[in-house]
Amino acid sequence: MRVLIFLSIFLLTLSFSSPAHAKLQYFGYYFVNGLYPWVDYQDHIPEIGARGNSNIGVINVSVIDRLPKYLTEMRQYHMYAVLDVTAQFEDYNREANWTKIKTAIKGHEDVVYGFYFDESVWRGIGVDRFRSFTSQIRADFPDKATILVEGLPPIINGTIPEGYLDYITDIGFDHYPTVTMESVSAFDKEWQGYQWYYHVFSKYTAGKKVWLVPDGYGYSHVPTHYLATVLQKYYEHAIAHPEVVGMLVFRYDPGDESTVYTVQDTMNPSSKFYDTGVVYTHNSVGRAILADAPPYPVSSPSPSPTPSPTPKPSPKSGDLNSDSKVNLLDFNLLVSKFRNPYTLLNFNAIITNYGK
Repeated sequence: MRVLIFLSIFLLTLSFSSPAHAKLQYFGYYFVNGLYPWVDYQDHIPEIGARGNSNIGVINVSVIDRLPKYLTEMRQYHMYAVLDVTAQFEDYNREANWTKIKTAIKGHEDVVYGFYFDESVWRGIGVDRFRSFTSQIRADFPDKATILVEGLPPIINGTIPEGYLDYITDIGFDHYPTVTMESVSAFDKEWQGYQWYYHVFSKYTAGKKVWLVPDGYGYSHVPTHYLATVLQKYYEHAIAHPEVVGMLVFRYDPGDESTVYTVQDTMNPSSKFYDTGVVYTHNSVGRAILADAPPYPVSSPSPSPTPSPTPKPSPKSGDLNSDSKVNLLDFNLLVSKFRNPYTLLNFNAIITNYGK
């Protein structure tokens, strides 16, 4: 009883985040099929799908022939696909590539959210060339999104050419403070910078859907729990900005287990970077967003893919010390490490599952 009273007092002293607004409906990861040139060997779609916190993911279209397999898996796990076609459109075989892509996704169009281009201005793709890419997609798939996530320099320098975004429906920019973070104070400074960058970025968002790209990797000297801290910050930012429709974490493919780790490593119990706080925060944020997600296509699914090994289950919600119980020990851990890395999401889980 005293524990419950104490929890109630603690509850009253905190301000809870607002529920997600109606437009915030998507959560997922970049490169759910691996990062080139390893896309043939790193299919993470079943692993992510079994976790149940994602309804979208970026597919690296490096091996076009594999698209039917990936899209079949995405359908199985009720996930939409964002197809990164950057390399295919910039290649001299652009027309042939586009024909192959359209053929590969036939019958899976309802699973495709849209087509993605990465940092095109920053990499020097001219306005006429880029408009020819995006206008062709819009002509062939007028009901699908054309997405640009731009690098930070063209945003803050205002160097996106006039007309560049005419055929873009969804936009975002990337900035990864976790890569350089070494302290909480450093993170706070970086986050203040992000707020300013977003304010500058807003000049390009009128009439477009906005995507946030939270950090999903770091160098080995950066504490893993910052990936939980930064995701919580991005989630709070998304809630406060109704133009935001989704969050795509960069990135899911594993790091090298030495100098670089990714969110996939922090969710892998066999990795030295495994972090239950990151697991819990990603699962909680994703599932909160999915609660307001649009209905998934109800068309008949394609044949099921070859079964993949069942991932190890995530820790019980609220079980911060991973002892399979939610009790006072978890609450004490929450208090001692509140905001570093634990958040109000963890507190809510403890309240819900206390004693179970």
